[in-house]
Amino acid sequence: MARSYCLSLCAHAKFRELLAACNATPPQFGPPCFESQCTPLDIRPFPAESSTTVKFSVSRLGVLCLFVISCLTAAAQNVSVTPSRLSFGNQVEGTTSAVRNVTLENDQSSAITITSISANLPDYAETSNCPLSPATLAAGATCTISVTFNPVELGSRPGTLTVVDTGTSSPELVMLSGVGVAPSLVSIAIAPVSASIAAGYTQQFTATGNYNNGTTQNLTSSATWSSSATSVATIRRSGLATGAAPGIATITATSGKISGSATLTVSSAVLTSLSLTPAKVSVPAGETEQFTATGTYSNGITQNLTSSAQWSSSAATVATVSSTGLAGAVAQGTATISASVGSISGSARLTITAAVLTSISVSPSSASMPAGKSQQFTATGTYSNGTTKSLTGSALWNSSSTSVATVKSGGLATAIAPGTAAISATSGTISGSATLTVTTAILTSISVTPSAPSVALGLTQEFTATGTYSNGSTQNLTSTAKWSSSAATVASVNSSGLATSLAEGVTTLTAKLGTISGSATLTVSAPTLNSISVTPANVSIAAGLTQQFTATGTYTNGSTQNLTSTVQWSSLLPSIATISASGLASGISQGAATITAASGSISGSAALTVTAPVLTSITVSPSAASIPAGENQAFTATGTYSDGSTQNLTTTVSWSSSSTAVATIATNGVATGVAVGSATVTATLGSISGTATLSVA
Repeated sequence: MARSYCLSLCAHAKFRELLAACNATPPQFGPPCFESQCTPLDIRPFPAESSTTVKFSVSRLGVLCLFVISCLTAAAQNVSVTPSRLSFGNQVEGTTSAVRNVTLENDQSSAITITSISANLPDYAETSNCPLSPATLAAGATCTISVTFNPVELGSRPGTLTVVDTGTSSPELVMLSGVGVAPSLVSIAIAPVSASIAAGYTQQFTATGNYNNGTTQNLTSSATWSSSATSVATIRRSGLATGAAPGIATITATSGKISGSATLTVSSAVLTSLSLTPAKVSVPAGETEQFTATGTYSNGITQNLTSSAQWSSSAATVATVSSTGLAGAVAQGTATISASVGSISGSARLTITAAVLTSISVSPSSASMPAGKSQQFTATGTYSNGTTKSLTGSALWNSSSTSVATVKSGGLATAIAPGTAAISATSGTISGSATLTVTTAILTSISVTPSAPSVALGLTQEFTATGTYSNGSTQNLTSTAKWSSSAATVASVNSSGLATSLAEGVTTLTAKLGTISGSATLTVSAPTLNSISVTPANVSIAAGLTQQFTATGTYTNGSTQNLTSTVQWSSLLPSIATISASGLASGISQGAATITAASGSISGSAALTVTAPVLTSITVSPSAASIPAGENQAFTATGTYSDGSTQNLTTTVSWSSSSTAVATIATNGVATGVAVGSATVTATLGSISGTATLSVA
């Protein structure tokens, strides 16, 4: 302590004045050295907690000079740094502060060697003009150490600058302090700044954020996009603008309170394609075909351009086309029919085939014969060019009533039973007919078919009654015979031969006409599954959620049964939705999937639409924080969605504090301590919210 006292005393300005007097030649014995009225020196060299005060009155220059010289000898052994503390205040993370200087002074009587100058944190950088070992700093010399602050982390960053040398006071320390703060968005640049598109076309815009630490970030997908005139152009969340109508719209991207804009000019829609209908068609020679030209514009609108288009044919010897799109078939072959408007064109393929059949005449046009006899008919075709051709052997022959008369290929008709039948000959879509009258034949037997069918309870069975006549001919008597059932409790039968099962068992079904009858045996078995219905039939769920389906079986007798646990469940698109063996469907990704329940060959289905995942919870972090009053704490809101995915919602949620007297919170999630206490910080989006606790000390 005596040494410190001496050094402090020697450093005093008055002692340095006395030292100059002592060193003078000859020594100056006059004032102020000898005068007893010299102002006393008030010096407090001891530590702050000491109350000792030493006061000196100069009366003897010699004694005082010796004491001063002795003190100065001790003071000369000190190495000092000035200032001993550097405060850089707040500094944006990733940026470098202004240079702050520290002076290193060698007050020793001899040179010193500086071994190192370093800071204990990477946030602080130092440069100096101080000579490092093996060079030396001369006695009484000074050098400058320059320090800068570039925070690598947020928050307070206290550090120490250490100078290690051969001086007696080594190491010399400088206390460093600074606070790293987060960079903030200062502007948004939109590219392109100006763009022009036709209505119906799109333009991708990009938003780039500029921060106060000099960094940039692509904000295209996170910014909020808007159009000043949605009637001119709309814009999606991804920054993709679509021209709607001619005009000018300002496209703006906003993040928080910062925004940037660009100009989009939309011109009139342009013709992009021309389609002809029919696109491919065949017509016989001599016929015509009307084509239609439809233009599609860049805004999706279509317009009939048939009368304004320029028409042409690639082969005028095969087909011609008028200015209104009417093509005329000239000869067999293929031609391309084209329509053009400006530089846009479209085409269709026209194939010219041989002349077509227009009518068929059957002769004789009217004939009469008894049952069992035959009649030869002939068919003559007339074509569009007026020519005729025998079609008897190639036409398709048919009788309007095969119970009256049948007709074979080649036109030979056979009378079956009394009555009248129309005998027709058909080639393609063209037909002609003649009338055949059949006189009486005697019914000898009736056969019922099928003869021994089996049906499940609840189903029906169609029976046919066929009469055989004395001339060997047969006739369908199903609708004329009288039908009956031997066991009406097992099955009933109507007048047209349709049997309906009523109970399990066996019954005989009989068809009777006059005194002639025929029968068949019908066996009614247990009911079988007829259909499956899946409910709900059409439902939507969010990705990550589930939906229970129910399968209900309907049987042939009209009864129903819950088959949910026994059917085979499947999803048409497992990438969109899967389904368990119990009918529980799970939404995987957005889209539509068909859910099917099957039992044997019977199945039913339902439509399941999977929508985007929905927000299920919000987590606020840190969950608990403590700050002094006046300080800030940044909170982060993370949303968890129904599909398990997460998303940073810090800038989209609504922030609130349970006690604004304790702490307030901004829209960006940064809370500020107001007074000592505890507050609950809440982040809310829609009906979902999350909380954290903030203590203010």
